[in-house]
Amino acid sequence: PDSFVAKVKQLYNEPYSESFDLIYFKDGHVFERVSKPMLVGGESKGRVWTFIDITERLRAEDSLKKSEERYRTLIENVGEGIAFVDTDEVFKFANPVADRIFGVNIGGLAGRNFKEFLFDDQYRVMRNQASELQQGHRSSYEIEIISDDGEKRNLLITSVSQFDDNAILLGTYVVFHDITNR
Repeated sequence: PDSFVAKVKQLYNEPYSESFDLIYFKDGHVFERVSKPMLVGGESKGRVWTFIDITERLRAEDSLKKSEERYRTLIENVGEGIAFVDTDEVFKFANPVADRIFGVNIGGLAGRNFKEFLFDDQYRVMRNQASELQQGHRSSYEIEIISDDGEKRNLLITSVSQFDDNAILLGTYVVFHDITNR
């Protein structure tokens, strides 16, 4: 309360200043407080105060942040390669397992084109699956890649498309399961 009262007094001593604060209450509520001068004919005649309870918004943001952290931990630590590939076949995201499967160390898969790792016949296999994905169907198939470290690897790929609100294809989420030893 003391800091709040001090801020109020300061604002009334500076009639043309504006202020924005967050006020934290003992019961856990949080309010945004905005104070602006009330001008009449260019002269300050008082202050306009606005208080907005943002407690639920902050709780929702915190919940979303915790949820994102859980999913990030899951994606980064699951035993399968996971990636997002855009419509130009460029990796936009790949977890550490995907980087290892593709033999990529420095910089990871992000920014690389999927085609770089495929022989021509295997590229055709992948492109044939694209029609299924464009129709919104899940796709599952086997493919052989040549990794950055020169090894041939056999992968079981499961993929599903992501569309925007206008049903425009944005790209594909892909799970890579290395079945080379099998």
